[in-house]
Amino acid sequence: MNQAAAIDDDRTDAQPSPSPKVSIACITYGHEAYIAQAIEGVLKQDVDFPIEMVIGEDCSPDGTRDIILDYQKRHPGLIKLSNYPHNVGAGDNFCTTINRCQGEYIAFLDGDDYWTSPQKLRKQVELLDAHPEYSVCFHAVEYMYEDGYKPPWPVYPPGRRPVYRLADCAQWIRMGPSSFLFRRSCLPEFPPWWKEVFFGDWMLQILLAERGDIGYVDQVMGVKRLHPDSILFGSAAKSRETHLKNLINQCEYICRHLGDERAIPFAHRREQCRYDLVHHYLDHGEEEKARELFDEAYASSGGYNPRVTWREPMLSQVHFHVPKLYGLLRRIWQATWHRTAWHRGGAFSNRGRAS
Repeated sequence: MNQAAAIDDDRTDAQPSPSPKVSIACITYGHEAYIAQAIEGVLKQDVDFPIEMVIGEDCSPDGTRDIILDYQKRHPGLIKLSNYPHNVGAGDNFCTTINRCQGEYIAFLDGDDYWTSPQKLRKQVELLDAHPEYSVCFHAVEYMYEDGYKPPWPVYPPGRRPVYRLADCAQWIRMGPSSFLFRRSCLPEFPPWWKEVFFGDWMLQILLAERGDIGYVDQVMGVKRLHPDSILFGSAAKSRETHLKNLINQCEYICRHLGDERAIPFAHRREQCRYDLVHHYLDHGEEEKARELFDEAYASSGGYNPRVTWREPMLSQVHFHVPKLYGLLRRIWQATWHRTAWHRGGAFSNRGRAS
């Protein structure tokens, strides 16, 4: 990276710096083992415009902050580091860090992820510069189990189209948090219920998609780590029941926020999650809970959708009455669609899959 392009935020004796073209918003907590690689990915960016890295470090109990301070000393003017007096929590840290960014564009980077392409920022900036109708853009990422559970694999959005829209976000098009870059001018005011949702990055993508189209760069330019402390695949996600309830709750907020026909795809998404939870309860012998939730899902499908109004109820009934047949169908599904399940969602779960 051209060090002259970095932004000096802290030195009072420095000459005025140019406004950043891009701010990198990095959220981190307990990432001692990962944060250096995240910062190195930023340092390797091949850009000819000024950037800044705004890091929200939420009073980690390990050496995360010391590592960041060392990089801040070695690369003066690049890093703006938070100075919270105490742990503020993921929601407040997310909002505060985003709001401290001064760039025309904001790129998001989780402290345990990293970028692999030196051209990442340049390519995304060129795309948004060329398409003022886009509010945000993203690229493909590689998912990597830290424990070597299986080899890394690339994750692409359905269809790998150049443009996506708000309705596509209902099926979680895998705009990986560390892959998207958006216009600061499109940054919405965070609604009061923001801190109630579990997937803040997904909610931000939806709010941005209200303000413009979503551009896509069909190239893997970053890595999403899956490890015991990560949100989607770590301790917070070990309970599939809790994970699905979080998704259902978030879809409720989204439907109320959108409030019109734009909410229909998210209502369908909510019902898909309810059916997924039905299967979870049946897998664990909780038939009473499963039947109660099935009735709720079947009564509130939110309009016709082949999957919600036909396939999911049928599969649920098979699971209720012929569980061995359902188990066979699930094994066939996993063998055939194991990788595409990451961005399609569905009733058939596997280890670590987010619906």
